[in-house]
Amino acid sequence: MYCVRFKGNSCTVGYLRPWNSVRDGETYSMTYLPTSVIDGIRDELKCSGRILRHKLRFNGMTSEFFKSPMIEGEKLNKKTNKLEKYIKRKNGTSTIHQICNVEIILGFEKEEDAVNATQNTIYVGQTQYIIYPTSFFENKDEDNDIVEMDDEEFSALTGTETFETTKDDEEGVYCGNNRFRDDERMYIRIVRTK
Repeated sequence: MYCVRFKGNSCTVGYLRPWNSVRDGETYSMTYLPTSVIDGIRDELKCSGRILRHKLRFNGMTSEFFKSPMIEGEKLNKKTNKLEKYIKRKNGTSTIHQICNVEIILGFEKEEDAVNATQNTIYVGQTQYIIYPTSFFENKDEDNDIVEMDDEEFSALTGTETFETTKDDEEGVYCGNNRFRDDERMYIRIVRTK
């Protein structure tokens, strides 16, 4: 597979929340990438093949903060008989953490997709955290934007990776619905490598 490394600016804080933060106290959803995020990245990069593997890395997590949800909608004005937009803040709050110095390594099936990826930035998460393609190994002079690896070498990289599974798998975690696949329920197995 053809691997490309993406990294965020070291001064910024990334916020990955691919579905809803309600369960973040239990699942810490910002610390792994579910199927919908990988599908979204694949769509964003206009890949002709698949993203075979991925690893998410980060340096740490910020303290929690709270966010009050905002709801947008339309309602019918009975006087004018027209739909009017409205924005309303709800009274509840969500507990949110942020992860710092986000880095994602993607393993592409096709070399042309990897080459295309080195020429694009990707946006990850609800607040559109931008990460940039970067040289694969730091402290090396050679041009190494794309590195070819087999499964064993990729598995040895540090980081967190998710694998699609089913609700019947004992290690499977329900992590929301995938909007790229007609809202099908997503179950993943999480593997962390140190």
